[in-house]
Amino acid sequence: MNHNTFKYVLLLLMMFSQGCCYCMLEPELWTVREFEFKDEDIPDSFNDMKIVFISEVHLGSNITEEKIAYLVETVNQ
Repeated sequence: MNHNTFKYVLLLLMMFSQGCCYCMLEPELWTVREFEFKDEDIPDSFNDMKIVFISEVHLGSNITEEKIAYLVETVNQ
């Protein structure tokens, strides 16, 4: 194997291993962002109303029911 081929194989192996690590860690990287939205056209009955948007939750080997319950508990705080 020549030197350039070795470098490309090593680069591909590093990229593949980083992708695998990210796939294992990404489900743990939840972000909670809070925004306060004010508008004259929103009725007072909506005061203290919470709107939640959750995306990319894949229940499976990395995301257990316990983690989903923790997510719900976090949102409800």
